[in-house]
Amino acid sequence: MFADYSSKVNKVGKSQKRGLVVTEKNIYKHDPKNYKVRKFGTPIVEITKISCSHQKDTFVILHCKEPYRDFILDFGIDGGLEKYSEFVTVLVQEYRKLTNTDLPVDFEDRITYNNSRTAEKPGKEETVVFQAATDAKTKGSVFKTGKPSNIIQFA
Repeated sequence: MFADYSSKVNKVGKSQKRGLVVTEKNIYKHDPKNYKVRKFGTPIVEITKISCSHQKDTFVILHCKEPYRDFILDFGIDGGLEKYSEFVTVLVQEYRKLTNTDLPVDFEDRITYNNSRTAEKPGKEETVVFQAATDAKTKGSVFKTGKPSNIIQFA
């Protein structure tokens, strides 16, 4: 249904390039170096909502039911080509086919997520705030760890 590369923010706040494949029922991440599927697929029906900002960034946050981790994905890795709307559209359509209900898509500039939970541990809630970049060298969107919240800066 969808396949492309994105940057995935891992549980310690580092971006990792990943291939994403959306099938009729699951989302799979793979390592682009060896095309090995990472861990397991995430069922689309386990997504509770999708969050995007009102800003000119290329990030999408997928909120998932426990024990699945939330995804923080940046689709701006290929020179600013706009891909996140296609990704969101495919997920919304497939979710509707599988559940006969609508998948909420929220637009917020302050988003809480948990991308560190596991089946054994609840992980911790974190917040990301979207703000315009103050550095003229910033191109596209950038995820930065910070306290009390993480920041996504966009040019």
